Amino acid sequence: LAVSDQQLSPQARQVLYTLSVLPSKPSSFAAETAHIVANASSALLDGLCDAGLLEHCGVSRYMLHPVIADYARAQRSGPEAAAQLIKYTLNLLETHIADPITLEQESATIIAALEWAREPGWQAELIRGVCLFTSFLSLYGWYSLAEQLLLQTCAVVKQGDDPYGLVQILGYRGTIAYQQGNYRQAEAYCQE
Repeated sequence: LAVSDQQLSPQARQVLYTLSVLPSKPSSFAAETAHIVANASSALLDGLCDAGLLEHCGVSRYMLHPVIADYARAQRSGPEAAAQLIKYTLNLLETHIADPITLEQESATIIAALEWAREPGWQAELIRGVCLFTSFLSLYGWYSLAEQLLLQTCAVVKQGDDPYGLVQILGYRGTIAYQQGNYRQAEAYCQE
């Protein structure tokens, strides 16, 4: 990989490193996501494909092999790529909240962004993103994923100092429990 990496232009190398914040294979990500998160032109993305470092996946989608993603992640410096992904994903959730096809197709990217948002300094964005995504997940019956995201977010929020954020997350946990017929658990979340 290092040999292929060294043959890239500095700009292509930076794009590859930035793409490592996105989900790797078997998940795919939209070309639009790569353009915005990595500030990558179509020509740069095609060049990475030609070099065997990125794969086309259908129309306007790409995949990054896990080994290449791990290598690129190890080379990347700074939190800028993750920050760009988090901002992009929040915008995606807000603008496509009524578009289940897009949200389902981009769910791996959304989950990756929420994982990055668990890092210190992103608690408000994590709460907002999880609440938006949980609304979509519960509407379509994906309760186990919603509960998992809420549980992880609850742990992060409890470590911080955001009582309002904690109330929001516990409220969503209560709603998910209620929707599944877990009335006692729903009541417990709401009283916590």
